[in-house]
Amino acid sequence: MSTAVTQQGQAVAQLRTTLGRPDVAAQIAAALPKHLTAERMIRVALTAIQKSPKLAECTQRSIIGCIVEASQLGLEPDGVLGFAYLVPFRNSKTGQYEAQLIP
Repeated sequence: MSTAVTQQGQAVAQLRTTLGRPDVAAQIAAALPKHLTAERMIRVALTAIQKSPKLAECTQRSIIGCIVEASQLGLEPDGVLGFAYLVPFRNSKTGQYEAQLIP
């Protein structure tokens, strides 16, 4: 198993733990419309992150922000339906990758 795959897996596991915290899940749930649940939104976002390795390199803060923004819009950031996408961008000031929601 390559180092990049291991690091991506660790980043996804760390993000899964963060998203599973009651305060984060409550924040997402508060922004969601009635037809979506926080668990589903988190699951869909984690699937999108696993499909795109660069998203695993993004800051957790930016990913959570995107998930909350997608929740406010009532859109699942999965790319399957084509309504919203999580896209990694490199911040030239900080040198870190940050996720942005593209509806």
